[in-house]
Amino acid sequence: MIIHHRHAHPIFSLLMSMIVAFIVTLILTVVNFGSQNFFLHWARSFMIAWPIAFISVLVISPRVHRLVKWLTAQ
Repeated sequence: MIIHHRHAHPIFSLLMSMIVAFIVTLILTVVNFGSQNFFLHWARSFMIAWPIAFISVLVISPRVHRLVKWLTAQ
């Protein structure tokens, strides 16, 4: 499946936010609840965290890219 490059930023933001939200909610759910109703607690946390992470990455990543470019300019 070929997707036009103009969609790269939203796709990157979607995937990056999903991965980060998955890892963070998984770890925090294990720490806070252990195995007691784990999947239910984790799924709820993930469904709350992912949209927040997606919007954050979508909005903030271009600014971070510019900052990194400025910091690493020669």
